[in-house]
Amino acid sequence: MSAYFFRDGDNYPIVATTSEIYSTEVDLPVGHFRCFVMNQTPEEFWTYSFMNMNDFSTAEAALTMTKSGWYKSKVSRAGIDPAAVAVAPEDLGIALIDEFEITEEMVDDYQALYADWKTKTKAAQTKGSASDDSTRDAAAKAKVALDGATYHIYGIAYNVVCELNVKVHIQNIYNLYSARASMDGLADGFLISADRASDNETVQLMDSDVWSKHIDDIDPTKGYVEGRVRTLGLPGSISGNLALRDPNANIFNFSCQLVDRTTTRDFEFKVGNKFNIEMGVHGINLVLDLELGTWEDPDVVLPDVPPAGSDGGGFDVNVDEWEQGETVEIPM
Repeated sequence: MSAYFFRDGDNYPIVATTSEIYSTEVDLPVGHFRCFVMNQTPEEFWTYSFMNMNDFSTAEAALTMTKSGWYKSKVSRAGIDPAAVAVAPEDLGIALIDEFEITEEMVDDYQALYADWKTKTKAAQTKGSASDDSTRDAAAKAKVALDGATYHIYGIAYNVVCELNVKVHIQNIYNLYSARASMDGLADGFLISADRASDNETVQLMDSDVWSKHIDDIDPTKGYVEGRVRTLGLPGSISGNLALRDPNANIFNFSCQLVDRTTTRDFEFKVGNKFNIEMGVHGINLVLDLELGTWEDPDVVLPDVPPAGSDGGGFDVNVDEWEQGETVEIPM
């Protein structure tokens, strides 16, 4: 883990790294400190770029960007590749520590007790007599006094990564060969000291390998696909009634390749106000649930096509790239 100590007036933090995951000891100078702890060092993460780490109030973890082989943004943004998407984040554990003060008196007291412990420990080692308990007792008492002068700070690290679960109800699901999707308007980073997602937005993909198909036992023409991806959640602080959010805040593009391996259908959903949220511990580790349509009224209807080859209507989660299909806008 990494502990970042920011002293008022300093331009850079004091950073302590250790493989001990429950506690560590750090020598700090006199001053007023703010602190956070992470579950790794910045260099050990590969899905984040850490920025502005010299200041407690600006430290941020931003998702690493990559280039998709199939996704292209419909919105042109200056300096941003239309194929740019964010990778799914790895676990990021953050512990925010209450502000604390190291005074000159604390340092002086500790140094005096440390000197006393060193002197008595050396005396006990020099005597070296098994029968001479007094020097060993004195050294032990000096160590207890030294430990008592150690200032203890506590924190609990919470994983800030969220889950996005999506369920899409489909009519004529037997025609579905594979599915993939994109979700824009997700947070592209985490503001460490603010303990929330950043305000900036990004796109994340739900590739074919994250989807599973479920066919209804009673009516095999109906069913749904569901997928899950790790995200940093929605931008900014999550509060209030999400049903009041702008539907355009998140656009979910869902693409289907049909069993003839040629026909594709693309569906666009405006879902900024459609999320259900399960709040986790400390308000972090939340789950975003999104369900499109119902069993009685599926939001996706697929046309009938003849299956390719002899494999019927199987569902493949690993398919070759396919051409862009016709986009169908769904009124919500």
